[in-house]
Amino acid sequence: MSARGAAISLAAGALLLLHAAHFDHIADDAYISLRYLDHWLRGEGLVFNPGERVMGYSNFLWIVALAPLAATGLSLPAAAQGLGAAAAFACVALVCNELVRRHAPLWPALAAGGWLAASAPFALWAQAGLEGPLFALWLTGAQIGACRHAEQPSSQRLAATALCLVAAAWTRPEGAAYGLVVACWLGWRTGRRDALLCLAASLGAWLVFGGFALVYYGDWLPNTYYAKAHPLSLAVVERGWLFTWAYLKGQYGATAIAIVLFAATAGRSARAPGWLGVAMLATFVAFYLRIGGDALVYHRMWATVQPLIAIALGDAVGSLLARPSVPARAIAAVGCLLPLLALPHSLRGFELSYLRADDERIRSLGVLGRELAERVDPDTVIATNVIGALGFYSRLPLIDMLGLTNRQIAHAGQRSLGTPGHESHDGAYVLDREPDLILVGIPRASHRRIGTAEAFRPAFPSDRDLAADQRLLRDYVLRHWTLRDGRHVALFARRGYQGAPNLE
Repeated sequence: MSARGAAISLAAGALLLLHAAHFDHIADDAYISLRYLDHWLRGEGLVFNPGERVMGYSNFLWIVALAPLAATGLSLPAAAQGLGAAAAFACVALVCNELVRRHAPLWPALAAGGWLAASAPFALWAQAGLEGPLFALWLTGAQIGACRHAEQPSSQRLAATALCLVAAAWTRPEGAAYGLVVACWLGWRTGRRDALLCLAASLGAWLVFGGFALVYYGDWLPNTYYAKAHPLSLAVVERGWLFTWAYLKGQYGATAIAIVLFAATAGRSARAPGWLGVAMLATFVAFYLRIGGDALVYHRMWATVQPLIAIALGDAVGSLLARPSVPARAIAAVGCLLPLLALPHSLRGFELSYLRADDERIRSLGVLGRELAERVDPDTVIATNVIGALGFYSRLPLIDMLGLTNRQIAHAGQRSLGTPGHESHDGAYVLDREPDLILVGIPRASHRRIGTAEAFRPAFPSDRDLAADQRLLRDYVLRHWTLRDGRHVALFARRGYQGAPNLE
């Protein structure tokens, strides 16, 4: 890395981490992967509930990468946040150094580094405990490696590109699709042999992991796929577009402007290296529309492609600065200021308010989980929609009423389009299992005790199933768990259950 690239990377990376500290968020879903890792480290297998082999995660390499950090004595949440921050910082370094290499002025690298530092999705999910930053790192590495190999063919660059594609396919299943894009681009630029190598690496990695999943879990694909997937339809694509529009609107169209600037400047040559990143971005958009988008706050999945957008923006600025005309330099200045359009997204608005409320809910569920671990019978079975922090800290057997970690519910069918990832349900199966405690809706801690009508506010189809089944009120009674800080969490306890003396 050049001295100039290192300096810009350090400055942009520091600003990114400050931005991430502003959010100070760890997602509830992160605790799902951490519970799998915790059981694995305890010798109980890579499972959510000991004795139940269900692949309720889609980030295998992320879980594996966290294991050595956990061995150092770090808490699992701290390890996840630290690894995410390191991967995000590495993305910044790769992008800034590449743009310093491509362009003589520093402004393209500054524009790209500023984009990543100012991007609300990239900053929030850098330290939220999920695999997004690591996946982004592999995609960025594959793009840069392939572009450098096209400029100056080298077996080392080709091998590095192939390794990034393997890692991407093991980090998230859709990583193999990006391998196909990179292979096609290399086939056009450097020849069939290079394309076949990258394609074989990517698809081979996917098949190896699929074989492991089939043997260990009984399914080729993660259980999360079965819990979330819908047949392709106009309604699914429309929902995906609505989430896409929310992302674009949140940044005042800065992403669209960056891509248009690239296409009108550096992208005027079909052989421009930036087109590979745009093709990978298009692949992401097609996948995102196909699955109907993602509802997690601050556009979680869009975080993974922010480095690709940053490179396109940097190439556009570099191309404009290479022209001597005043208008071109004025437009380049506008491009450098584009990251500022993203900042209001972080400082105000509905998403920030929702995030703060979500943080408080997750903290409450973590406290509840710790207290349950201390005070209830260890064989107590809990049915709940929200399984992350509660499941990780309680270590009790859980029935995931949304089906992400439950094969029966994921395959139940009769799923209508709603909030992504929250549509699977089978209330009859849940009650057939006779859980000891049931948390309905999105559980929250309150300073007052609430009645049955207020406690039972169906948030998801799984709740509506329970509301329609007479066994809930026949076999269960509303109780309250009083946290040490005096707040109460309403839940339904099975009549005759004596394993939780703190229930009132």
